[in-house]
Amino acid sequence: MIPVEQMMASARALLEALRKKDAAAIKGAASRFVHSVEASWRAFEDGEIAIHMRGRAFPLMMYNFAVVELPERITDPESWSALAQELRGFINMIGLLAPSDTTDESS
Repeated sequence: MIPVEQMMASARALLEALRKKDAAAIKGAASRFVHSVEASWRAFEDGEIAIHMRGRAFPLMMYNFAVVELPERITDPESWSALAQELRGFINMIGLLAPSDTTDESS
């Protein structure tokens, strides 16, 4: 599975865990999501993922949300609803910026 697909799958799994409000599932899903975002970032940095925008500002903002902000906020059940909303936005943006057909499949 390519990094973007892994990231999308783990984001959806985290969204489902947040919907169920299952703390243990949320913790595991959040960890998998963070790791998939880190892998996708490395692939982006290596030029393996093409995006439909110039520059790195927006991808870096999304990376910071997933890797820095989310792990800090996920421990607070009061923030789960807001995180779910932000995660839906994250999923939508990834779908627009890096649809799986834009990845380099020649390697």
